[in-house]
Amino acid sequence: GNGDATIDSTPLDYPVHFKVSATTNQWARLWRGAFVFDTSSIPDDNTINSATFSFYGNGKFDVNSNTPDINVYSFSPASTTALTNSDYQTVTGTAFSTTITYADYSTTAYNDFALNANGLAEISVTSHSNFTLRNANHDVSNSAPSWSSTAQSGLEGNFAEQTGTTKDPKLVVTYSGADSCTYTSGDWYITASDNCVISSDVDVGGNSVIV
Repeated sequence: GNGDATIDSTPLDYPVHFKVSATTNQWARLWRGAFVFDTSSIPDDNTINSATFSFYGNGKFDVNSNTPDINVYSFSPASTTALTNSDYQTVTGTAFSTTITYADYSTTAYNDFALNANGLAEISVTSHSNFTLRNANHDVSNSAPSWSSTAQSGLEGNFAEQTGTTKDPKLVVTYSGADSCTYTSGDWYITASDNCVISSDVDVGGNSVIV
């Protein structure tokens, strides 16, 4: 269902956080982190080769030894400029990287998620790419954590509102353009930066090679 609240602007927060309610075996909080990157500057005809989503950790706690882990998934926000409560239910359960365990989650450096094929497919070259950080072993798996009257767990990190940019969430994408050194059809345009070596026996079908 929908979420109960959203936080659009905060320097530090928990993309993974669950906390008990006052009622036995019930929980009051289950947080997820939302991230929207404008990737429209990638040329439409380029191929995305690899990408890494990185989130700079700041703290973690685990009162009841539920060892929450974390991974990156997709979500479909109603807007790319502001979250709504309905965005909470648009998350998917398809993991986009290798899950980072509670023990391995860094609180003093970037936690790097190298995107797999599903994650790379989520990157848009015409608009925004939307990702969410979620707990995998309880939230995504729909497996309730161990309950006690004081149980709560969280993984904290830095968001874009943090002062400076050295700890901002980031998406680093490696992509490549069309192979201009291979003739296809029509006139063949080559620039010096292409570093092409052209054989004299290449047949361009009466068209021109323009350098």
